[in-house]
Amino acid sequence: MLLRCLVAAVLIGGSSFAQVGAAEPPAQLAGTWKPVRNFGASLRTVDGKAPPLNAEGRSLHEQRRKVARTEDPVRQCLRPGTPRILFQNRPLMVLQTPRKITFVHEFQHVLRHVYLNEPLPPAEELEPLWGGTAAGRWDGATLVVETIGFHDGLWLDATGLPQSANARITERARLVGDTLEILVTIDDPENYTAPWQTRATYRRADGTVLQEHICAETLLDPVLRRTFLKNK
Repeated sequence: MLLRCLVAAVLIGGSSFAQVGAAEPPAQLAGTWKPVRNFGASLRTVDGKAPPLNAEGRSLHEQRRKVARTEDPVRQCLRPGTPRILFQNRPLMVLQTPRKITFVHEFQHVLRHVYLNEPLPPAEELEPLWGGTAAGRWDGATLVVETIGFHDGLWLDATGLPQSANARITERARLVGDTLEILVTIDDPENYTAPWQTRATYRRADGTVLQEHICAETLLDPVLRRTFLKNK
């Protein structure tokens, strides 16, 4: 009798483990995606308004606008932060496993690894990063990603909307038919009077191959660039 109980327990345990391991994810975000439309130079809220800058944020934004063509970090081939990487007019690939979601961006070949069901470390323990440190979880069929721990002085867009080192970025990614919708909440009291939301949307583009993007080529003098490319 004891032996039969042990065998039954092993079989039940094995069956349960197999079912958990084989469980389908809440949503299949995996695939290649292209922007639904070109993203503009400036971010707007989901209802088309200007972000709610406070006095400090407005002053910094005005300073940056004057020098945006030369001092935008992305124009200097520095990495876009999170969420700015979402608003580049190039495709991205999503790789999905039960433990991790990876965003592979054609733009500068930026990789973002989002581990699931792991808590974010305390902010004071994090090394500042361009893309920050992310943690993800499923809320039904929506992937929720929270990111903190940024370099100071990031730009949210090409006009210089500010993003402080202490910002918290929350992304909610879901499928709407063949569209990937990512609702982004920017919570940054150093620069804004209240959290605000913007949205990135992509259409499924299976079969699209991510191309090379060599940002440094754009920094070359036009004549030197033509010569360089001719001799490649």
